[in-house]
Amino acid sequence: MKIIEQKTIELLEALGLTEYEANAYGILAFSGPLEAVEVADMTKIPRPRVYDILKKLNQKEFINIQEGKPTRYMAIPPSELVDKIRKKQEAKIEKVWSVGEELIKTTENLYSRMILPKELSWVIKGRENIRKQLDFMLDDAKRASVITFYDTTILLKDKRLLKKLGKLKVRIITDKRVNEIPGVELKIHPVREGFSMMVVDERECLISTVEGDSPVYNAGLLIVNPAICAGFEQCFDLIWKNI
Repeated sequence: MKIIEQKTIELLEALGLTEYEANAYGILAFSGPLEAVEVADMTKIPRPRVYDILKKLNQKEFINIQEGKPTRYMAIPPSELVDKIRKKQEAKIEKVWSVGEELIKTTENLYSRMILPKELSWVIKGRENIRKQLDFMLDDAKRASVITFYDTTILLKDKRLLKKLGKLKVRIITDKRVNEIPGVELKIHPVREGFSMMVVDERECLISTVEGDSPVYNAGLLIVNPAICAGFEQCFDLIWKNI
């Protein structure tokens, strides 16, 4: 009895075949035309299932049926199998692109107009969640304006966030001098204890505070209304010019 190598089964499964389909195709490719009961016995596929498995493989055009008494099944060459799977996947990808582009054209503007006011702001709780939001906001940012109290800030004490800030056009108002971010514009000015605000590209603003010693008490308000964020940026500009 021929035994299919486990590596072969794993490769067939990686191409999208189920475990039973991979075993059935594999043994047919190894052993040539076989009856259904032989496929079941050689692969340990339950006999009640093997006919259904072979039918599905035939529908996918991965095997051929040799009519006769008894009926036998034969695998197509592995190169043809891979080619059929590749073409099917390419057709799916082309459809996704085509349908996706049409969806964007017909709904993107509608989506932008239909955002409700309550969806333009979120409350974020917990220091780690605030850190993740800051990280996300800086991903595609070009400039940022920051007001922060240095002793309790997250933004200026996280190495990952500092690295991202260093790649942007950044202005920072804080109560202490910061040397970790080369190239940023920085001004020293009294800032309310526990308060931080970051405006990114006049499109997003995160205001956060610290309540108590535990990080779980940190809270933030995320605003994604461009008009409000532009207003905060204007207020920042006024403070910046008068320091």
